[in-house]
Amino acid sequence: MESLLGDILSTIRLKSAIYFKHGFCGSWGLDEPNSPYSQFHLVTSGNCVLEIGGEINSLEKGDIAILPQGTPHQIKATPEAICTPGPEALEEIMKGGQPFPGKEISTQLICGHYEMDRELSHPIFEELPSYIIIKSADYGRYDLIYSMFELILEEMTLQKPGFETVIIRLAEILFISIIRHYYLHQASEKLNMFKDKMIYEAVNLIHKELANSWNIEKLAHRMGVSRTLFIERFKSAVGETPMKYITLWRMTKARYLLKKTDLSLPQVGEKVGYFSETAFNRAFKQMCGVSPGKFRQQLKQEGTK
Repeated sequence: MESLLGDILSTIRLKSAIYFKHGFCGSWGLDEPNSPYSQFHLVTSGNCVLEIGGEINSLEKGDIAILPQGTPHQIKATPEAICTPGPEALEEIMKGGQPFPGKEISTQLICGHYEMDRELSHPIFEELPSYIIIKSADYGRYDLIYSMFELILEEMTLQKPGFETVIIRLAEILFISIIRHYYLHQASEKLNMFKDKMIYEAVNLIHKELANSWNIEKLAHRMGVSRTLFIERFKSAVGETPMKYITLWRMTKARYLLKKTDLSLPQVGEKVGYFSETAFNRAFKQMCGVSPGKFRQQLKQEGTK
C-alpha cells in the first residue's frame, strides 16, 4: 500500500512535527483550538480523556488519537478537569516549565502535528472523520503502529545524536500506518479502495502510470473484468468514476509540478498524461479556473509579496 500512499503523501507534501514528550501532573487539561494541521497525541503512560464535539473518549497507555482536520478539542486528566489554552501550555513546556504542577506524574504524552498542502488534497483525506482513535488493544504488539510507537518513545527518551530527524521520519510512517489501519479496520462496512483489492490495484496502477492514455476499456481489461463491473466497483470504493478520479489526480499532480518544479508547461502536461498543450490547458482551466500559465504566474506573484 505504501507505493500508492507514498505518491499521495509526497504530492501533498506531508511533514510531521513533534512538540514534546511531557509528563502531566494533577488535574491537567489542554484546550486545543482549531488548527490548520492534523494534530496527534500518543499516550505513553497513564490515562486521560479526549473531548471533542461533546463526546468524551477514554485513552490509556498505547492509545493514539489523531485529529485529521485540526478540529478543536480538549485532552485532559478527567472529564471535569479545567483546561488551559493549548498554545499557552505548549509555550511553557517548550521553555522547560511545568504548566500543571503536582507531586506525581499521572499521564505522559507525545504530541505533535502533521502538515499537508490543503490545496493538493485527495479523497482518502477528505473522507477522514474529525478524529480517529486507535486503541493499543486493536493494533497489537506485532503491528507496524506498535513498532513506530515504541521507536518514537525510545528515540525521545534516549535522545541520541540526530534523534530529532529520526522521530520526524518515524512519525510520518506512523501516519501512513494509522491511515491504513483506519481504512482497513475502522471505516464503514462499505468497500473502499483499501478493502477492495481489485480497485486498490487499479488505483495504484493509475498512480504508477499517470501519463498512460487511460480509458475505461483499458483499465477494465487490465483488471480482468467487464467495463460495467469495473465502473460500479470503482465508484463504490472510491466515490468517483474512474475517469473523474484520473482527471482529479492529474490536475492535483499538475498543480504540484507547477508549484515545485521548473518544468515547462508542455513537460508538466506530458507528465500527467496530456501530450497536447491545448488539451492540457483546457483540462486544467476547467478544473482549476485558470490556465496552467496563469496559475504559475500567480504563484510567482504571491512569492514576491
